[in-house]
Amino acid sequence: MYKKVSEKYIVCSNKCKSLIKKFDYIKRVDSIVINLNSYKWSTVEDLSKKVDINKFDFISSIRRLVYFENILKVKEKKEINQKSLISIVKK
Repeated sequence: MYKKVSEKYIVCSNKCKSLIKKFDYIKRVDSIVINLNSYKWSTVEDLSKKVDINKFDFISSIRRLVYFENILKVKEKKEINQKSLISIVKK
């Protein structure tokens, strides 16, 4: 079976689509994540316990800050999950 899909088509969950409309919410979560981090390595799980944010939103924010904003860095080059070690990029 073959399905033609345009290059601009992006697969996204309903939750993700609803959050894209909430740009202010995304920026607020990003700022919370940045303020929680330091220059020492911390696990995602430890940081998420300090705030009351949905884990999906929290890890999504970390991924954005690592891969797109280059504000955070990951110790190992693998998929970011609860056990991943992250820190702020030194300037």
